[in-house]
Amino acid sequence: MRRFLIIWLGQFVSVAGSGLTGFALGVWLLQRTGSVTQFTMVAFFAVLPGTLLSPLAGAYVSVCGPQFETPAEVAWLAGYGDVVGMSAAPEARAACTRRRPSSARRS
Repeated sequence: MRRFLIIWLGQFVSVAGSGLTGFALGVWLLQRTGSVTQFTMVAFFAVLPGTLLSPLAGAYVSVCGPQFETPAEVAWLAGYGDVVGMSAAPEARAACTRRRPSSARRS
C-alpha cells in the first residue's frame, strides 16, 4: 500500500502541476494581450491531450499493456467490465474495496 500511495502522490502532484501551468499560461497570455479568445484557446489545448488520451491509455494499461498477469488476475480483471467509463474516484474506491486473489499478489 505504501508503494501505491507514493506513486499516487507523485501522479497527483504531476497532474496538479500540469493543470496549474496550463491555467497560468492562459492568464499570462490574457494579461499580455487582453484577448479572451487566446486565453480560451490555451485553456482548451491544455486539457485536450488528457481528455483525448486518458480513456485510451487507461484501457491500454488495464487490458493490453504489459502482460504480467496470472490466471487469477485475469479472472479478477474480468469482474471490472462494468466500471468502464466511470470517473477516477469510483474506480479507485472499487479497486480498493475489492481484494485481488491471493495468488496474484506481488511484493
